Amino acid sequence: MTLWARRGFLAVLVFLGYGMVVARSLTDVSAGSASYVLTVALMVLAGVAGVRMQRRAVLPIHDREVDWIIGLLAMLMAVSVDALLVPRLVEWLYLLRLDVLALVLFMFGAVTLLLGSRAALRYGPVWVSLALVNAPVSLVVTLLTGGGWAGASYATVFGITVTVFLVSSARVRTRLATTAASAVVGAVLTAAVVGPVADHNLVGTLPAAVNQVIALLPGVVGGLAATRVIAVLRRRRGTAPAVPGETPVIAARLALVPVAAVVLALVLVPTPAYPSPVINQVPPTPPVRGGGEKVPEGWAEIGRESYPWVENYFGAGSTLTRQPCRPPRWSVSGTCRAGRGR
Repeated sequence: MTLWARRGFLAVLVFLGYGMVVARSLTDVSAGSASYVLTVALMVLAGVAGVRMQRRAVLPIHDREVDWIIGLLAMLMAVSVDALLVPRLVEWLYLLRLDVLALVLFMFGAVTLLLGSRAALRYGPVWVSLALVNAPVSLVVTLLTGGGWAGASYATVFGITVTVFLVSSARVRTRLATTAASAVVGAVLTAAVVGPVADHNLVGTLPAAVNQVIALLPGVVGGLAATRVIAVLRRRRGTAPAVPGETPVIAARLALVPVAAVVLALVLVPTPAYPSPVINQVPPTPPVRGGGEKVPEGWAEIGRESYPWVENYFGAGSTLTRQPCRPPRWSVSGTCRAGRGR
């Protein structure tokens, strides 16, 4: 089985086992609310390109026992996340994105079984960056940088910068230069482009696809700036351009069985549906003269105090009224209340 045949087989398995995840992500992209998913895609592209640019020879030495141990453990974790954690935390699905975590674990295990642990760990910086910049971390970065489209753009810059730092050369100078280029260029573009667009309320007037491109553009340009820095440093040192190495092909016919079994288990596991919010239609209460709320039957309003300062916080026409009420002496169950306090 050739290398490209295994890659095609892996793509088919991902489609079968995680088709709902891909479909959900595409739906989010079309709705303009999938900044984290698109950031993950950009991080993978940047990481793979950075690893391929490095001149690292891959020795054709493999320990299939280690491959089986690592691969089976990763795939077992993927099934556990999909079958146990996702249904239990389905209300927080779009916050934690555990389905994306399960997909990453499945990919790591399948690559280890089909191509070997050397081939999988060659892209170790990519796996590490995906583990570090997960959905909660991306959300925290978004909130700390102001939220909205500008915050999402800063989170994309952060994710790509972390990937650039991990996949850069072992030289300290090169690593710092590429990381600084990605972070500075991305942050400046976000402050100069995405921030003004969001501040002037232009986001609502633009299509969702255009908003996604605007939010991702600073991170992409920052990654390209890091690539340019690498090219300049190599030209000064007089080093030859990188020659991508090929992944050695190993015998992995038997490994197809557990990978296919895991995909079958994922297909059989019912995918929990995201709970729709339940909206109870409550009829509006009749307006009360002077504002406030209608006093329940049997209760007595013993005071009223209005606070005019709320208009400074919530706009003109806003009201805040305090209404102390006294309950009736007898409860609905016929019990006499000891006191007639408030």
